[in-house]
Amino acid sequence: MALKKLSKVTIYDIAEKVGVSGATVSRTLNNKEYVSPDIRRQILNTAEEMGYTPNLAARSLKSSRTNQIMLCLNATRDYFYFDVIETFVRSTTTNGYSALFNYTNDVEAEELKMLNNLRNNFVDGLIMISLNFTQKHLNIIDELDYPVVLSSISSRRFHISSEKYNYVGVDTEKGIYISTSHLIKLGHEKIGYVGLPFRTVDWDERLKGFQTAMEDNNLPVCDDWVIVGGYDEEFGYQAGIKLAGAGPLPTAICASTDMIAIGIYKAFEEKGIHIPGDVAIVGMDNTDICSLLKPKLTSVSLNQAEIVKTATELIINKLNNPRGPCRDIIFQPELIVRESCGSK
Repeated sequence: MALKKLSKVTIYDIAEKVGVSGATVSRTLNNKEYVSPDIRRQILNTAEEMGYTPNLAARSLKSSRTNQIMLCLNATRDYFYFDVIETFVRSTTTNGYSALFNYTNDVEAEELKMLNNLRNNFVDGLIMISLNFTQKHLNIIDELDYPVVLSSISSRRFHISSEKYNYVGVDTEKGIYISTSHLIKLGHEKIGYVGLPFRTVDWDERLKGFQTAMEDNNLPVCDDWVIVGGYDEEFGYQAGIKLAGAGPLPTAICASTDMIAIGIYKAFEEKGIHIPGDVAIVGMDNTDICSLLKPKLTSVSLNQAEIVKTATELIINKLNNPRGPCRDIIFQPELIVRESCGSK
C-alpha cells in the first residue's frame, strides 16, 4: 500500500482514523479546551504517526478575520430574493463586512459541495437558505468553525445535538392558514391550492396550513384543485392551464408563492378567466411585483428582509461573542389585502 505524502495529511484524515470530528482535531491541535485528555492523547499520537504537518500559512490566515460573510441562496430568479439580497448587502457593509454569494439552484449536491469548500474558513460566517436541509448538510455544518445561520423560510428547525447553528424562519403554516381563512371569510367554499414540491419541509408546512383552515371551517378539500410540485412562474402557469381545462373551476385559489400566482394570472388571461370576477387569488411573499399586477395581488408578507437582517446580526453577534447561545427566531406572517380577492 502506498503511503500518503506528508503534505497531504489533513485534520480530516486524523479525524477519520480516531473516530472524531474534524472540529475536535482542530481544537486539539490548536490547544483549545473542551477536549477530553484521552481523546487529546489519541489525536496527538495519531497526528505524529501519520506525519501530520500543520499548514502555517493557513493557520495564519485562520487566525485573522476575512471580514467576509456568505449568503447561500437556493434560487435567484424569484422576486422574493430581491429584498433578501439587497438587505444582506446593506447589513454586511454597514457592519464592516463584505458580502459574498453562492447559488445552488436547490440542488443538494451543490449545497454539500459549497459547505465542504467552506471547511477551509474562507469566510467569517454563513447564512444558508434551502428548501430541504438534510442530515448530510448538518453533519458538515457541525464541523465548521464559524457561525452559521440556517433558514428554510418555514418554522421548522432541524434539531441536532450540538446546537451548532442559529435558525431564523417564518411561520408559513400560519401564513397559508390566514390567507385561506381570508378567502373563506369572503364567502368562498370551493378553494384550490397550488404549492411547493412534495420533498420539501416548506411544502408540508404550507399545505398543512391550507388543509387545517378548510377543516376548521368544515369545508372539503377537492383533490382535483390541489396541485403541488414547484414554486416558480412556469409551474404556476402550467397549474393554471390544468385547472382551466379540468372541469369546474374553484372560486378561489391559494398560491404558496407570489411567483406561482403570477403564472396563474398568465394562464387565466390566456383562457379568458377573470380575476377576481371568476376566481379570487391570494399569494405568499408580498414581493414588489404584487402591486404591479392587474389586479393587484393580495399576498402574505413573510418579512424576508427582516429575516436576512436578523440572520446577519446573529452572525456578527456570534463573532463578537463566540460562546453566546444559538437562537431560534420565528417571524409571524401578515396578510396584505389588495384587489385579487375582490375585497377592494
